[in-house]
Amino acid sequence: MHKFCTRILIAVLLAGPPVFNSIPAWSASPQRDDAQLEHILSELDKTSRDFRTLEAKIRNTKYTRIVDDTSVESGQLWFRRDPRGNKIKIEFKKPSQRDILIADSRVVIYYPKINKLDNYELGSDSMQNKAELGLLAGVGSSGQTLRNTYTIRYLGEERIDGKKTVKLALSPRDPKAKTLFSTQEVWLDSNDWLPVRQKLVESSGDSLTIDFSDVKRNDRISDKVFRIKNATIK
Repeated sequence: MHKFCTRILIAVLLAGPPVFNSIPAWSASPQRDDAQLEHILSELDKTSRDFRTLEAKIRNTKYTRIVDDTSVESGQLWFRRDPRGNKIKIEFKKPSQRDILIADSRVVIYYPKINKLDNYELGSDSMQNKAELGLLAGVGSSGQTLRNTYTIRYLGEERIDGKKTVKLALSPRDPKAKTLFSTQEVWLDSNDWLPVRQKLVESSGDSLTIDFSDVKRNDRISDKVFRIKNATIK
């Protein structure tokens, strides 16, 4: 479970979740859905220019289709855009501790309980492809980038934990990318347009759902956050 979640999280969290400004409400119809989507993408072009940081509590729900099994882990996420490259820190606390630090094409994973430290280059195995795919759907991406990379559908409104959200579905245009993720879905709080949920579905039917809470945008994040034991990425 940890191996799958680490691999898929690297993809989606390298750049973090999309953040949008408010959008007007329209009644459902193909034409109005298209207009709604175009408005969202236009706002994304604007808001991507001033996005700097994101901090949130996260809960990952992993579903494995072949054995019909669901497992959950929770922790904290920090993301910071930097001229030298994005930085991500994830600290999982339950059910077991695991820290992930991502920056400069490197991934450092620390397991405190057994005092083990793993280092990876994103160019190895399939990590680079997955990272690139997630990056294009994440924070800082322009609407035009999303248009070029994904077939995007506006799926309407949905309530999650009492919050009114707007839902988008992203399907990779690249046939090779579709072998990694068949779909990616994003839910945004229609009150402040911060992320509420993301779901990534693999071609096998396995999926990872990431729920966000206590989300903070553009708060200052100390350099100390992006450190793991003796494995700081500068």
